[in-house]
Amino acid sequence: MDDPLITAPDVGRVTLTNAAVAVDLAPGVGGSIAACRIVVNGRLVDLLRPAPAALANPLEAGCFPLVPFSGPVFGGGFRWEQGLLPLARTNPREPDPIHGDGWMRPWQVLRRGGDAALLEYRHRVDREPEGAFPFPYVARLCIRLLPDGFAATLSVRNAGPGPMPAGLGLHPYFTGASEARVRFAAHALWRDGPELAAVPPGPIPPGLDFSAGRPIGDLEIDHCFEGWGGQAWLEWPDRGVAASLTAEGAFGKLQLFHPRDADFFCVEPVANANDGFNRMAAGVDRHGIAILAPGVTLSGRVALRVAAI
Repeated sequence: MDDPLITAPDVGRVTLTNAAVAVDLAPGVGGSIAACRIVVNGRLVDLLRPAPAALANPLEAGCFPLVPFSGPVFGGGFRWEQGLLPLARTNPREPDPIHGDGWMRPWQVLRRGGDAALLEYRHRVDREPEGAFPFPYVARLCIRLLPDGFAATLSVRNAGPGPMPAGLGLHPYFTGASEARVRFAAHALWRDGPELAAVPPGPIPPGLDFSAGRPIGDLEIDHCFEGWGGQAWLEWPDRGVAASLTAEGAFGKLQLFHPRDADFFCVEPVANANDGFNRMAAGVDRHGIAILAPGVTLSGRVALRVAAI
């Protein structure tokens, strides 16, 4: 973080404010963002899905970090060096481990000020249950307010004595799927499934081409896009609100998620393709998993900004 912040103990909620933006953090619930409210043309706008007051489940939060990988790992594990590393399920709703450990663990508040906070999660293998990610690492999440939104920098550092495979991502939930439009350009689309680990990304079908913008509406989608260029735009014409999402660093892929009949949708900057560990083991190019030497850090930054339209 560029500016010095006040050292702070861990607390239930951390609220960051400036003249137009308020962000509530829930460090103890997976390092989550519980809410982000922004004043646009004199109106208070929820940029992210607001979490319940008594937030206990990160799946009800507005956003949470994904470390040390994003997406599912099919088959319950992955091959590393000469053996198979099993991973336990992290979400009872999913048949395979998904999104790593960090979103299911409490994070500590290292520092906070009026408009910024730094959270940390230390993954100690000797303190984790069987099937947890078998490499020690340190993850950090810095949230800094902007005049019209916020920036989030997420990192994961190899804290072990040997090489470690890793990815990361951010999982924001946006409201108003029925009226929202999304626009971004991408080069290719990953297809998911246990039998597709060796399949590289392929052409984007016309029905999933967002380069000219298209409504979310009743579209059911859970796909990872390759080469999105780090820029996406979201619009809610009925509300007169638009948001830009820009990413840099490790966030070379974009996951778009909208379950059937849900009023939320997710536009997720991520580093690795779904099932990235197994794609890496299969020799697929552009899987996005980084091999971190001891002490090396993987990081990415995302900025969300809101404007009137």
